[in-house]
Amino acid sequence: MDTKEPKFPASERFEYSNSGYALLGLIVEVAARQPLHEFLASEVFKPLGMDRSVMYVRGLNSIANRAYGYVWKDGEWVRSDQSLTSAVRGDGGVYSSLRDYRKWLAALDERKLLSKSSYDAMFSPQVKTNRGESSYGYGWFIDTYRGELRIHHNGETHGFRQCVQRFPKRGAAVVIQINSDIEELKLTELGEKMADLLVFGRGE
Repeated sequence: MDTKEPKFPASERFEYSNSGYALLGLIVEVAARQPLHEFLASEVFKPLGMDRSVMYVRGLNSIANRAYGYVWKDGEWVRSDQSLTSAVRGDGGVYSSLRDYRKWLAALDERKLLSKSSYDAMFSPQVKTNRGESSYGYGWFIDTYRGELRIHHNGETHGFRQCVQRFPKRGAAVVIQINSDIEELKLTELGEKMADLLVFGRGE
């Protein structure tokens, strides 16, 4: 939607926006004076040892052994991978392995990249959302599950879905990466079922 005015004053209410993350990506490029994929490679992936992660830019880099996205259509799986219009940098475009994503989550717990004040702000409720009892920090939904703090987020693009649910009190997280289509609500429920089994020891 093209507009010259904000939809509402900052912090007044919550409305998720992929465009906001794309804008943040452009701000990083201006501040760092380098393309976003180079900034992430030098300032995030390399320091954390994430050697199987990349912000993909067609024609500039490659991804070894990558998975392609699929959707179930007319009784069969059909490839539905990133397109030029869906692969927007800032709100997506990062390809990573599960082992590398574990390094990323560990870096969040150990506060490796940012200042303590930045992490505190990131993981503190900044605005109430329209999704149940959740609030939003900076890039994370924040609520409680089974009476404990939960920091979580889902992500999706053509042919891919991801669910991340972190439980700081236990130093535990559930990560689901799928190269197919699934409704967001079902993905959240799947993450919760995995958390019940693997984190909270509830097998029912």
